[in-house]
Amino acid sequence: MPLRAVQTQKRYMRRLLRKPKDMTIRAYYARYLELNKYLPQFPPFNDNQKISEDEIKEHAEFAIPNSWQRQMTMHGFHMVDHTINEFIKFCEQLEVSEDIFDSTHKKSQKTNAQRGRENGTQSSMTGGKTNSGKKRKDFSNHTHKCLYHGDNNTHDTNDCKVMKKQAANMAASHTGRGGKNKWNRSEEQESKEKKKLQYQSFVADVAHQVKKKHKSDKKTLASKEFETLEWTNSILQSLGP
Repeated sequence: MPLRAVQTQKRYMRRLLRKPKDMTIRAYYARYLELNKYLPQFPPFNDNQKISEDEIKEHAEFAIPNSWQRQMTMHGFHMVDHTINEFIKFCEQLEVSEDIFDSTHKKSQKTNAQRGRENGTQSSMTGGKTNSGKKRKDFSNHTHKCLYHGDNNTHDTNDCKVMKKQAANMAASHTGRGGKNKWNRSEEQESKEKKKLQYQSFVADVAHQVKKKHKSDKKTLASKEFETLEWTNSILQSLGP
């Protein structure tokens, strides 16, 4: 036997042992009492080497899950006021309530990550096929870019059916508001400006000829210049802004 074997064993049983999750409280307590019976077989082989009942109570409260300890506090259950059997019955009620909760809630609550991992495992086992028998598409290495669908392996923006349809709808709506004539109006405006410059040049020539012809008669010259100016303004107004 190692040196101070009984002290080491008792310290381990008091401070480190805890009830496993898959073991009932009654089975754990029975196994703990069985270990306690073996302690007198350690050197120096005395009967008083067992762990006392008070120490067993203290350890029992420490060995259960933290959630059970909170329930004991909420129900005002104090180990010093109860026996070990009463403590075991109280913990068995907690076990039953947890089993009912787990069976009705936790089993039906799977996170998206868990479902994804399960689907991935099923897909790898079926050769990249889903339950419906269709092959899954691998989008790990994207070869195309679409403004609407983002990175993908099927099409670019120019080949996107959704974008083409949207563009056609916008074009039809724009045409209905007169947007189609915007470019035509710009061409018409440019043509009018050219005509306006041509008329201005022509009017300048006419005014020069009038001034030259009536240079000797100032009154007639002033009258003709006024008429020429009026005629010029009327032409420019007819051309528009």
